Amino acid sequence: MIWREVNNLHALFSIMAPMASNQEYFNVVYNFVEVPSATGWRRFETYAMLVHTLVYTPTGGSGGRGHISRAALRDIAQTRTPLDVFPNLHTLKWHSPRLSSEVNEEDIPIPSDAALFMHAGIRSLEFSLHELLPLSQRRDFLDDIPQRTPFLTKIDLRTTSNTSVIDLEDNIRALAHHLPSLQLVCLPKGYLTRRIAEVLSTSPALHELQLGMNWDEDYDEPRENFVPVLPAGRFPALNKLTVAVSFADAACLINTVTPKNGLDEIFLTSQNPSREDMERVLQICANKHKRIQRLNIQCKDDEQHPPFTFQTLCSLKKLSSLTALEISHRSPIVMSPAEFISTISSIPQLTRLCFNQAPLYCETASLGLAVLPVIARSCKHLTELKLFLDATLPLPDEESYDREDFFVKLKYLSLGVSVITQKACQPVAMFLATHLPFGCTLLYGGDWIVNMKIAVRHGELFGIARKRIELWCHVKSLVQFSERIRIQERRWASAS
Repeated sequence: MIWREVNNLHALFSIMAPMASNQEYFNVVYNFVEVPSATGWRRFETYAMLVHTLVYTPTGGSGGRGHISRAALRDIAQTRTPLDVFPNLHTLKWHSPRLSSEVNEEDIPIPSDAALFMHAGIRSLEFSLHELLPLSQRRDFLDDIPQRTPFLTKIDLRTTSNTSVIDLEDNIRALAHHLPSLQLVCLPKGYLTRRIAEVLSTSPALHELQLGMNWDEDYDEPRENFVPVLPAGRFPALNKLTVAVSFADAACLINTVTPKNGLDEIFLTSQNPSREDMERVLQICANKHKRIQRLNIQCKDDEQHPPFTFQTLCSLKKLSSLTALEISHRSPIVMSPAEFISTISSIPQLTRLCFNQAPLYCETASLGLAVLPVIARSCKHLTELKLFLDATLPLPDEESYDREDFFVKLKYLSLGVSVITQKACQPVAMFLATHLPFGCTLLYGGDWIVNMKIAVRHGELFGIARKRIELWCHVKSLVQFSERIRIQERRWASAS
């Protein structure tokens, strides 16, 4: 089993023939000590048959694994006895390291080096095209893919910088046209041009499209005339769209990439949008993607922006088929309890609700624990709930709800960086301990808490969040203690 996914090529090729490492500038380069022999190939084939996934992402520096020299790859190509080096390989991930003036380019594998391991059995191909590679090499590799791997179902093209698509547009169009089995296509930001979109829109099996999923996380300004006007009925099989672009571009995308029955899943990551941007995105979803089941919107930015309000999010009420909703924003969502209840009660099929549980600007929250019974009554299938609340607000009146129906299926409750004080810890813990189902895990904190840049830049907010995390940790310990007591009481009752 350990050979099914291999990410250490020099260790694997050392079975064929001994390899030695040489330090070149800041990189470790591996070469064969002796040319692989027929005996070495027979020994290697035993393990090569087991390899299903090959991952090559060489890293430099003293702590990196280094890379295989092109001379070593030539030795493999010239001495191999089987036609396919890894005959059972179905997934190939081949990423060149970043190029720099301090590295000998001739020793760095380029995408076309992956051709040595490509064959008709491969279904998933992931590779990078660096802007410093000669244009002819990039074009030749793209043209070679359909010939070597004609039955690809997934292709993932990545770049290490904001490279231009203009010189590669015809090659990408031809690539998509000659791979009719493609089910998932991942392209860098800016690569969905009018002409490329037209080809992809006719792909009969394409069910997932990812855009902007690069290694860098910067987001460009919206592009003029970003998305083409496509004829109705295009993208016949598409049901999932994942994008990391500006919100304005994302709105254009989900307005244009509209299969006959709409999308089932939308994942959007971008800089913090304006209220108008967010409102438009949700309105388009409500009008063109009414059957959507999963909606995930991540807003990345450290600047403070006007918070989302009920008016911003009211279109969610029309998305009654949602089973998973996740919204993350640096500012807290401002809604009255009545507005929140009106929205959530319109989405009864939810199994996962992550409602901005850890905003950076976390001074105040507009909702209290009183909304929990309403959520439990409206969304009976919830298994995961994440909210940003003010736990110092009055607790709900127990006469207003049925405790027996309180989150029957809930497995995880995260209150992020919710407002809490030392005085509120005990009553909050008692409320949660008596209402959460056995085995439900109480979580807290947020992704930005471990970001030292945010800690330096927003020291006061960081301090507030850390203090609250300590208090929620105390609440969790009280809840766990109460649960242990309840378990022991049940044992005593059953024993008697």
